[in-house]
Formats: sequence, C-alpha cells, structure tokens
Amino acid sequence: MCDLLRIKTDRGAMIGDDQSGLSISGKPIYHFVITSIFNGYAVIHFGCVAKINPESPLAKVCVLSCGILTGLDATFFGLSGIQYKSSVHLV
Repeated sequence: MCDLLRIKTDRGAMIGDDQSGLSISGKPIYHFVITSIFNGYAVIHFGCVAKINPESPLAKVCVLSCGILTGLDATFFGLSGIQYKSSVHLV
C-alpha cells in the first residue's frame, strides 16, 4: 500500500484523475489519505483495500500498514531511543 500510494495522499484526490470522487451540490468534497472512512459512502483507490476472509472474526482482524512498520523499524534499529521494557504511546 505505502509504495503505491506515496503520491498525492495529502491532496484529497484520487490517483490517476486528480478528482475527489465525492461531491455535494456539485462541489467536490476532499478527503484525507485517499480514504473517506467517516462517510456513509466511500470512494477509495484500489490500493487502499485489503480483502479479508469473510469467515474471519472481525474482532480479531488487524490490518498492519506503514505506520506500524515505521515504528517497528525505528525501534529495532535504535532510531527512536526506546529502551527495552519501556512504555510507549502510539498515535
């Protein structure tokens, strides 16, 4: 996902046509990071979709993305200054 969507994620527009995909009264509604997750309807880029097995219990499904990997990478390579057995807060 991250490599595919590294461009235009902060512009509220879809990759390819630069359109928001959503409008109200003919005016575009922009969204953040190409997802419209707080709307009743969502128009998203295919790279933002993760197919989940319908048999999976949703309470136990977790999609890991670049935010998690960035934090782990910084921790494992000592870039964050986090010490073993210390507590951290992830936002």
